[in-house]
Amino acid sequence: MITDLATELLTELFGPGVVELDRLRPQCRLREDLGADSLDLVELQFMLEERDIAAPDEAFTVAMSVGDFDRLITASRSAA
Repeated sequence: MITDLATELLTELFGPGVVELDRLRPQCRLREDLGADSLDLVELQFMLEERDIAAPDEAFTVAMSVGDFDRLITASRSAA
């Protein structure tokens, strides 16, 4: 299951159609499956930083999945 915050941020970035179309699954890759480009990944990183969630550059890779993004949020919240 994907956390509410991950769903909220991804919906804000990609639009509500992504969630409505049931495309937001942990195994979905941000680039290949959801159509993210490098600027989208940077935007996600900024969105996390605005919420005081640690978002190291190396975490935002080409192969990042929705599950990876969700784990990044969960791990950062646990460490806080």
